[in-house]
Amino acid sequence: MPRGDYVISGAIDMGVNQAMLGEPFGTRIVVRHYDAPAVRVPTESRVSDIVFVYPDNGDLANPKECPETISLLGNGAGYIDNITFANAFVGVGTPKGGANCGQSVIRKLNGFVHDTMVHIDGSLDIIRIENVHCFVAGGPADNEKAYYRTHRKCFHMRSTDGLMISKSFMILGKTFFLKEPGNHGPALSSYLTQCWVEAMSDYCFQINDCTRVVISDTEMTAANAKALIELNKGAFARITGCYFRDSMNSIGIVINQDSGAIISDCEFFGSPGFTGIRIDSKERTIVSNNYIHHCEVGITCAKDADNYMITNNQLSLNNTPLLGAKGKKALVKDNA
Repeated sequence: MPRGDYVISGAIDMGVNQAMLGEPFGTRIVVRHYDAPAVRVPTESRVSDIVFVYPDNGDLANPKECPETISLLGNGAGYIDNITFANAFVGVGTPKGGANCGQSVIRKLNGFVHDTMVHIDGSLDIIRIENVHCFVAGGPADNEKAYYRTHRKCFHMRSTDGLMISKSFMILGKTFFLKEPGNHGPALSSYLTQCWVEAMSDYCFQINDCTRVVISDTEMTAANAKALIELNKGAFARITGCYFRDSMNSIGIVINQDSGAIISDCEFFGSPGFTGIRIDSKERTIVSNNYIHHCEVGITCAKDADNYMITNNQLSLNNTPLLGAKGKKALVKDNA
């Protein structure tokens, strides 16, 4: 597709083993319909180097809800590369009810979406995602009334096989990575690394599923949020090498009653009203070799929490370094 604008009023249905290739940042598909995707991508197909524009969906406070712009339908559904969105509701995803889009590669997504950049439900094979940049709308109407500031997710995942996500960014929104149960069985592990998350209204990462998540080498800040990472419903997370900063009146990591975690080699740089780690669980939790400083509370353990190890952490310059760590099966030692 040579450089230029292509106006569509209905979905483009690609065939198997087809490619839709534009000129980078010069080929624009102008979407005029809101009842179907812009492109449906079946097995082993590719969409690259295209800008998708929704010219009639610029109302930030009341955007028009519509299906995913690029709909992934088949196993090995495709290679999605160097795509920019302007006022899409959902960028890339599976249709309502889910689809097996395993083996897909999604990379270099950019631009502004109102609700979700990537949504996957029903994949039965590994999916690799990298270099997603979920940005703000900008302009005089981009204020606290904008829908995306309290609704947008960069990644909304349900039933999935393994996920590998790296080098991704979002500023302003509800939750960077949301994991929930789907209709296609339990999810396998998710690996997220080298991401940067700023100014979420609710969470940077919220795991509401009995699954395993690894979060590493990632920076997060979210003032007045509910938490930067929250684990629920039997989730288990390994969190390592992350930096939690400038998140006043929030909590770095919350481990709720039936979940567990290994938290190591992280830095928590506090601010007024910030708690580094809160343990509410009786499942195995290990907190070791972290640097937690300038917090209202460094680590707090609920009255009924137990079966945790808190060892070899540097808890300096906190108003309250360690609160309530009295579990019968707890090990707390060598914290300075």
